[in-house]
Amino acid sequence: MKKEQKVISPRQFFYIIISFIIGSASLFVPEIIAGKDAWISTIAATLIGSFMLFVIIHLQDKFKGLTIVEYSELLLGKVLGKILSFFFLFNIFLVSVLIIEDLVILFAIAIIPETPHIVYSSGLVLLVAYAIYSGIESIGRLAELYVFPLILLLLILPLLSIEYLDFTMLLPVYSDGLKPIIAGTIASLTFPFAEVAMLAMILPAVQGGKENTPYYMLGYFIAGFLLLLRTIVAISTFSADIVSKLQLPIFQVYRLIDVGEFLNRVEGLFIFIWILGFFTKFLASFYGIVLGLGQVFNLKDKQSLIIPVSLVFIFMSNFLFPSTGFFLYFDLFILPFITIGMCVFYPLLLLILSIFHKGTNSE
Repeated sequence: MKKEQKVISPRQFFYIIISFIIGSASLFVPEIIAGKDAWISTIAATLIGSFMLFVIIHLQDKFKGLTIVEYSELLLGKVLGKILSFFFLFNIFLVSVLIIEDLVILFAIAIIPETPHIVYSSGLVLLVAYAIYSGIESIGRLAELYVFPLILLLLILPLLSIEYLDFTMLLPVYSDGLKPIIAGTIASLTFPFAEVAMLAMILPAVQGGKENTPYYMLGYFIAGFLLLLRTIVAISTFSADIVSKLQLPIFQVYRLIDVGEFLNRVEGLFIFIWILGFFTKFLASFYGIVLGLGQVFNLKDKQSLIIPVSLVFIFMSNFLFPSTGFFLYFDLFILPFITIGMCVFYPLLLLILSIFHKGTNSE
């Protein structure tokens, strides 16, 4: 977990970006609060998120070898830098807990609904903790393994569901005005597009520099296009009203499709690919938290944090959301303020302050 180790190739980071954006978001349509115009919200959030990716790449180029936790102390001073960095890491923690919750929902609906929550959450956390011990390169390798199947899974969705698609459900455009589109954009930006800023904790381990920006942007926009496709297919299949009531709309689209025995054989493969998506995103987030906390508290042995952080994850994932109602309230009305604050405005503040700083070339 040493910052000077550049063990992730540009190609692997390209895959990490795609998996981080669509890994868990491909099953959900958070921008559906915009109704029929949810696809507009997806596009708007994609564009805003792309700028945030550019921001963290630019900051990484100026402060080579440092994470956002480290260069925030250079720009804001040690005390304020550590405080804001802690809130940045707290945001990653909250997102990680939601990843666990989302995975539990998938298991409950698609696999074994009777299994206790703690079994799924503990299993995921312990597997990720083991992977962290194996090194950050495991994130890149895992992303390489499953990104292409995940892309294929989303690309073939319109073809498999073509008989159910009714694009008139997307009309009329702008029927409810701008307010729902803005609300949908905020929801989509919160999950998942603004979360790309969390990758600032991984960037120091990526080989190469700013010259790879177009490559990374390509990966990001591939993810954005796939989520746009997800939004259009979900609404065109069920209608915006029905999608807003479904927990896993895209999974329900696959269940609706009838291609005989073929689908019965591959449904398990689809679920396995989605699980890998959750796992990869949680792995990257977990790594960022452990590394960041180690830097905030100036710990030499950052791996000593893995077990305590794992226990906190297991506890919080089982008790943070006592009811589905509170989970939805938190997701819709609390998390957006935290995520947009720490993943949009915080990096923008650092970008502005960096104009007046000479930067560093430390590796």
